[in-house]
Amino acid sequence: MTRPVPIPKPAAAPPVTGRSLRLDLRPYLIRGENPAELEALTQAYLDQYHPLGVVEEWLLRTMLLAQWNKQRWGRLETQLLNSAPDLLALLRDPASNALMQQIQRRLTSEDSRHFRSLAELRRLQKQRAAAEPPAQSKEKAPVTENWVRSVKSPEGPSPAPPLAKILEVAPTPRPVQSGAGASAGQSQAAASLPADSTALAS
Repeated sequence: MTRPVPIPKPAAAPPVTGRSLRLDLRPYLIRGENPAELEALTQAYLDQYHPLGVVEEWLLRTMLLAQWNKQRWGRLETQLLNSAPDLLALLRDPASNALMQQIQRRLTSEDSRHFRSLAELRRLQKQRAAAEPPAQSKEKAPVTENWVRSVKSPEGPSPAPPLAKILEVAPTPRPVQSGAGASAGQSQAAASLPADSTALAS
């Protein structure tokens, strides 16, 4: 009796965050390319542009692929230049010259794609920023007065006026009259006294 051959289960994929999953460019790598370098480039773009939504992330992906492809075509151009004995011989060779022109067209195309996506991304982010309500400025808290310090301390007794002012304000004494005028004045003063004082005098 034959036993079924156990089929090994595939290894589970490493957990990735939602953002890393949407901008996972590892399928675009070819042999000899460093995944860590592509990951660092992706993180640098995320930190600089902060895409929001599917469209902005797609534009950012296009920019990343354009730069990565440009670096790839740049390395091919360097290898082609190093393979020739000298630059003049490379330009005289029809096949090498045609390949060099093709590489230059690819570099120009990737530049154009990168800058078109960058311009569109900036336009969308500017439009989104204009549509967002402005941040409400925080109202200033009312300043609570310190009533203990704001109440004025009671003023002390006013200083005594100088002697010269007292002499100016004091009435001048009347001259004492003699004779009939004096008796008349005394009689008028006695008449002006109140009745109580008159009774005490009697």
